[in-house]
Amino acid sequence: MFDFDVDKHDVNYIFINEAEINFSGKLWVAYEPQFKAFLSLHISWHYNSLDAYYFIRKLVKKYGRKIIYTDVALK
Repeated sequence: MFDFDVDKHDVNYIFINEAEINFSGKLWVAYEPQFKAFLSLHISWHYNSLDAYYFIRKLVKKYGRKIIYTDVALK
């Protein structure tokens, strides 16, 4: 997972999107829209909900409990 330097007190919202990439993996991206900053990036080779849980758990540990918006893929 790649992390970027943004102060956790500045983060108000986290947008998460996942996309399937060509070499049979998934790309997970966390974005803070107010500062237009990437918070984290994760490449996964598995297609299960544990990857989503792991990615969100790492975000919560780094930035605290914030409002998270997702696309419909994380239902």
